[in-house]
Amino acid sequence: MDISSAEQQVYDLLASGNSLPVRVRNKLPWTEDEFNELLQSIDVLIQGWSQEHSVPKRIALAFVDIYGAFNFREGFYPQDKLMFLEDMAIALQDKATELFSE
Repeated sequence: MDISSAEQQVYDLLASGNSLPVRVRNKLPWTEDEFNELLQSIDVLIQGWSQEHSVPKRIALAFVDIYGAFNFREGFYPQDKLMFLEDMAIALQDKATELFSE
């Protein structure tokens, strides 16, 4: 996957109108595979932009309040899904730190 495709994938899965946060919050269909694809795309950006001093605004915007986007009250989803979403939120937060660090 090239940088441009990875950037589009991250934007689509985190910031678009059909993003994972939108679908998860509205209880629309989503899969764990999409989260795995997202993590892989972020890894491509981390590697590709490792020498850059900035990233595109739309990618930065995608990570604003990333933990909160996947944090839900008890009962919103079954416990196993809540745990998956919390783990994903932590993983995305860690990836953001890696992406935005020099």
